[in-house]
Amino acid sequence: MPQLPYSLNFALNEAKGEFIARMDSDDISMSDRFSKQVEYLERYKDINVLGTSYYTINEDGIITSKVKATKTPERIFAKLPLGIQLCHPSVMRRRDYILRMGGYCYGFFAEDYDLWLRVIQDSPYCIDNIDDYLLKYRIHASQATSKKNVIKNKSYNYALLLMNFIQTNRVKFLLGLIWINPVFVGVKDYIKNKFK
Repeated sequence: MPQLPYSLNFALNEAKGEFIARMDSDDISMSDRFSKQVEYLERYKDINVLGTSYYTINEDGIITSKVKATKTPERIFAKLPLGIQLCHPSVMRRRDYILRMGGYCYGFFAEDYDLWLRVIQDSPYCIDNIDDYLLKYRIHASQATSKKNVIKNKSYNYALLLMNFIQTNRVKFLLGLIWINPVFVGVKDYIKNKFK
C-alpha cells in the first residue's frame, strides 16, 4: 500500500484546479465548506493555505467536541512551532504554490506538519483558518494519529522541530520540544482539568 504522501502528491500533480481541498474518506465536509474557502482565497490572494474550525466525531458519527481554529496568519506563524494549528482534512490550498514548495515529504507521519513548517519558512504569513465549523473529523482507533502510534508521531514531530530550529534559529522550536513532551502535556491537562 503506498504511503499517504505519495497519494497526496500524485493527486496534486494530476489535479487541474487552482485550489485543492483534501479530506479523509471517513470525514464529513459541511455543504458550504468549499464555497466559503474559495471565496476567502479569492479575496485574500496572499493566503496560500486555509483551514477551518471543526467538530470531532466518533466512529458512529456523533459529535464529541468542537475545536476552534487558531485565527490570523500572525498567530499561526507564532504558534506553529508549538504544534499543528491546522486540521489537515479541513485544508484548502493553492495548487501551484504547494507544488512549488515540493509537495509532501515522504514518510508515515507528520507529512502535513512538515509541509506547514516549510510554508512558513518560505512565506511566514500565508496560512490562515476560517472561524466556521466546516468539517466533521472522525476519531477512531486505526488512524495514523491514534494512541498506538503516539511514540512514532512524537518522534517525527521532535525531528521536525529540531530540524527547523537548526534551519531558522527560532528558539520557539526548542520550546515546541518541551510543549509536546508527554510529561509537560500531562501537567497541562491536569491544570486544565483542575480549573474547569
